[in-house]
Amino acid sequence: MDFAMNDRCAAGTGRFLEVAARRFDLSVEELSEFCGDDPDGDGDGEADGPVLEISSTCAVFAESELVGLAARGVPPRDALRAVHRAIARRVILLLKQVGATEPVYFTGGVAQNETLRRAVAAAAGMEIRTASSPQFTGAIGAALMA
Repeated sequence: MDFAMNDRCAAGTGRFLEVAARRFDLSVEELSEFCGDDPDGDGDGEADGPVLEISSTCAVFAESELVGLAARGVPPRDALRAVHRAIARRVILLLKQVGATEPVYFTGGVAQNETLRRAVAAAAGMEIRTASSPQFTGAIGAALMA
């Protein structure tokens, strides 16, 4: 019905995930498995206590926050979970921009990251579905329109 894309900054995009993954010597494909299902890492699948957050909405500043977290000894898994939550907050702004109602489909290459899909769904308080072959959704739509 409608869509929105982040067009202001790399924060909230696959590029930001690439930068964050590289910072911890991971590939983008490894991120979701590395982060797992548990927001605070205690094994119960719930965030019980304070959860680490990255506050910057700019990818450059957020990367600086990652460097600072690593210097403080924060485990990479916790820092990367914070990256996913930060991106989810950016996506929520896009959902509000279009007045999203369910069903919501997550498209683009970044939609292949299950951890991010779960983070967006939790932040939005709604079901977020992933389109089949989400990395091709834009191209398929353009081809259909042409």
